[in-house]
Amino acid sequence: MPRFSVLVPVYNGELHIKKCLESLLEQTFEDFEVILLNDGSSDRSGEIADEFALNDKRIHVFFQKNQGIFRTRISMMQQAAGEYLVFCDADDWMEKNALEKLDKAIQESNAELILFDSNKVYTEKGKEKIVPDTPIGECAGFLDKEFIAQRLSESFVMNPLWRKTVRRRIVDPKRYHKYLDICQGEDLIIGLPWLFEAGKVFYLKESLYYYRCGEPQSATGRVFPYRFRMVNETRKILLEYLKQYPENVNMEILANHYFLALNYCMADIVFGIKSGREKNAAFEEMKASVVYKSLKNYVRTESMRVRFRLSTRLLIRGHYRALSIFCRFVGIMQRRKR
Repeated sequence: MPRFSVLVPVYNGELHIKKCLESLLEQTFEDFEVILLNDGSSDRSGEIADEFALNDKRIHVFFQKNQGIFRTRISMMQQAAGEYLVFCDADDWMEKNALEKLDKAIQESNAELILFDSNKVYTEKGKEKIVPDTPIGECAGFLDKEFIAQRLSESFVMNPLWRKTVRRRIVDPKRYHKYLDICQGEDLIIGLPWLFEAGKVFYLKESLYYYRCGEPQSATGRVFPYRFRMVNETRKILLEYLKQYPENVNMEILANHYFLALNYCMADIVFGIKSGREKNAAFEEMKASVVYKSLKNYVRTESMRVRFRLSTRLLIRGHYRALSIFCRFVGIMQRRKR
């Protein structure tokens, strides 16, 4: 049994997959396997992966018809043989000594879950710019459930799978079957049970991962109600875990994050639905959700950027026509800036 299984989901990642795999094969710690699942790519991703696999027996390449990221991650977990699971997306890469440092942290802590920091990678005028991401905490060490609940309520730093290394024996892929069609927020849904059920959670305060920041997707008529329901489902699951630690949860920040996400759903409605009556019905669907009702009284719009503040207030007060006009105005101004 290898110490680590590095899980790499691939979908049309030919531009960066080579750098990703090179960073894994150059690891100073060698007792690992790479599980690479090609999720129906239409580019050369699969060919590039196969070339690497021919030269290194630690790389195992699988192919499936396009199933989406959630199903892909679960399939890889089922294929893995390593004692611990590590996550690396095909357009990202890891520090050359990442696995060595993770192995050392596991030996010293005997933790079932290791968390670590990452760097953001932006591409500006053809050049990569690397910026440290927000750290999980102020100092390394074991994390208690109260701290985890607090950080989950006020930040997104614990959400990504690629900031986690988990002991495989505590991972139960079957528990996720009812969420398999979710394609936004799946990292959070997969990782939440580990954060709250792992016997020991250890924070290694080192940036071991490089995350490539992409462009946000534009809104289309098909996005609503899909995106809204994804946002709602992930927040609903998160609230179920957080309600065990009410004294540690920052409800105001949690509510603000939810309403910021709703702003993108509002744009989906305004730009994707033509009928005024259907627009109003979509806004009403938002406000009828249990999560919306749970968080509405905690939102503090004063701390939001002006455009989010205004659109949130218009939604809460039911001024849908004004909200539509404002969203269109913001869209026009953004296009002019480009």
